[in-house]
Amino acid sequence: MKEVVCMIFVVTIFLTSGCTIFGDDTDETDEEVLTLWARDEAEEEFLTDVIGDYEADNDINVDVLTVEGNNLEELTNLKEDGADVIAIANDDIGVGSESNMLTIINQDELSQQFVDNSVSALRYQDELYGIETLALYYSGYHFDEVPENLEEMADTVKDLNADSDDNLYFNIPGFIWGEEEYVLGSNLYYSYPFIGSFGGYIFGEDVSDIGLNKADDEGIELLKEIYEQYDYDKENAYIATIDGPWELDNLVNDGVYEVAPIPEFENEEYPETFVGVRSYSINSHSNKKSEALDLIKWLSSEEIAQQKHEELNIIPANEEIEITNENLKPFLTQIERSETPLPNEPEMNEVWEPMEYAFYYILVDDYDIQDTLDVAVDEIEDQLN
Repeated sequence: MKEVVCMIFVVTIFLTSGCTIFGDDTDETDEEVLTLWARDEAEEEFLTDVIGDYEADNDINVDVLTVEGNNLEELTNLKEDGADVIAIANDDIGVGSESNMLTIINQDELSQQFVDNSVSALRYQDELYGIETLALYYSGYHFDEVPENLEEMADTVKDLNADSDDNLYFNIPGFIWGEEEYVLGSNLYYSYPFIGSFGGYIFGEDVSDIGLNKADDEGIELLKEIYEQYDYDKENAYIATIDGPWELDNLVNDGVYEVAPIPEFENEEYPETFVGVRSYSINSHSNKKSEALDLIKWLSSEEIAQQKHEELNIIPANEEIEITNENLKPFLTQIERSETPLPNEPEMNEVWEPMEYAFYYILVDDYDIQDTLDVAVDEIEDQLN
């Protein structure tokens, strides 16, 4: 069983057992300054506003920064010159653990009551601060209510588009249209429900068991039907999309779209969306690991988690946090329905690109679904061996 690296994440939780915390390598320094790399500028601004109380109570300075690019990649480049604490997504945790860039902490150090799905999601471990998955955004102008299933929604959009001068379509993020009708497949993150809800899976008992070619064709056939509705001769205007809580400000708060849990498929299976987690992790090269852990505990406290939820549209991983944003509740429902944590195994890095090309060949070039997925799985297996 793989060890767990300590983190705080929006959807995923990493659990470790039998690990010692930090050992004897924590050195004291004269200047008590911690560096924290935030996830993005919005989080940097939030943390900068609230960190003063922590600094005063603990007699320590905390520099909150946003770096360009991926936090883990930057940390790998800088090592001891990098941040003491970084915000990280759970799909980077496996790589960070395997490369010994993230510090392992004891499971007993975690004090939060996390949602069940996030607890079972992580095989590496950190403190969590939030959870993420997908939900359905739809135009209240075009839909009085959410259709009973996704097939019905796709049919309704098709009928509305036929009678419109605009291109009213059902958007699946990852479809990249262009002047030459080019699309690099579809991003597996958004399209996985069309595989995972029809018998397919990414990894089984271990990474040698890849099941992306074991789904029934019906899911991909529906995805293909949705893709084919796009009309290049009309002005674009999607009236339904599947996306994450990060789009709330853009889509819902402007009054155009409403949000709901993704309806089931005709096979009566709810869409298996990835459940991902945001986390804070400790740099294994830091000489302030104990101080970093104290900071992470404070960052994941109920008070800060509540504020972060309200100001940044974050779904808290702590069950004790009151959900005050009604628009986030559909995502909670989706999390409860889905059983698929966003994989954090390092081997997942070899999955994304072959599947994007597989979707391209299926959606654009009309290749056989099963044959194409078989080839994609063979390519993934070859890269892992």
